[in-house]
Formats: sequence, structure tokens, C-alpha cells
Amino acid sequence: MRPLLLLLLLPLLPSALGGNCSAGTFSADGTDAAGACTLCPAGGYATGEAATACTSCAAGKYWVLPVGEEENDNEDFHASAAKCTDCPVGKYLTDAATDAALHDDVADCSDCTADSPGVYSPAGSTACIMECPAGTFTTDGSVTCTVCPQDTYSTAAGATECTTCPSTGGIADTTDPTQVRNRRAANSAL
Repeated sequence: MRPLLLLLLLPLLPSALGGNCSAGTFSADGTDAAGACTLCPAGGYATGEAATACTSCAAGKYWVLPVGEEENDNEDFHASAAKCTDCPVGKYLTDAATDAALHDDVADCSDCTADSPGVYSPAGSTACIMECPAGTFTTDGSVTCTVCPQDTYSTAAGATECTTCPSTGGIADTTDPTQVRNRRAANSAL
């Protein structure tokens, strides 16, 4: 009879030792024995009870608190990935959730640089490798692609400049849709 009683009481054991860690906190064994639960750090969260570790924000994301809010050891701030937000346009973060300290501030997002012409970084990027599509260009490698101005074109992805349309004034000498669009725009202005 005593082994049966022990089996019935076994699920209550964590409660007797202090209970499980709540969402947003963790400990080595997931219990709060002797007050062992620790708040997940900025850049990390624990979605359920009894966590033995915190999960870091994903690559391309950093931890942010809305303006006017403070963490103040609030478990709710660390109970979901809701505070993980995309790195801004023109920035990227490569760490694949290995360390919360690498995701705890927008400063952890790296800038794309002028060393990367022809590419840009949309919000939430893990690298600056998005080539600007044909018909657009970028020279700074950071923010967005710019549509080629009227009377110019680019036929390849990753352009750093647009080419001036030939001065023939007609559209019959090309089948490139980007060139045709820009030439039609130029001709309609005449």
C-alpha cells in the first residue's frame, strides 16, 4: 500500500519543494526549490512553467520594451517572444538564438555598410545579402532599393547604378520590360 501512496504523492513533490518555476523564469531543474528560479535576461524568454533555460530571440531580432515601460523584474515581460522585434531596415543580426546577451538591445543589430553596394537589408534580416531587383539600385548597401529614374534602367539584380536609355526615343529596340516601362514613361512626357 505504501508504494501506491508514494506514486500518488510524486506529482506533488515539486510543490513541496517550492513549486515549478513560472513562465519567464528558469532554474537548473525547473523548480523553485529554495528560491532558485531566476528571471530570464533581456533578450530571452521562457514560455512555460518548469523551464531549465531561457530561449533567446531568433536571428534578425532583438529585445525591445515599448516606450515608457520598465522591466522591473516582471516575469510577464519574459514569458513569450513578444518583446523580440525585427532589427530595423538597414541592419541585421546573425546570432541564431545562442545567447540572450546578443539580442538584448537594438545596438546588437549590425549596420549594413557601403562595403555592400547593390544589396540591402529589410527589417528582421540575418545578413545584408538581399540584392536589389532589376529596375532598381542602391549605392549605400543599407536601407532600400531605389527605382531607376525615368529614362534609365537596370537589367540585373544588385545594380549600383542605372543606365541611361539610348536616345533613339523608341521602344522597339528592346524587349526588357524595365527598359520598356521607363522609355514609355519618358515618351509619354513628350
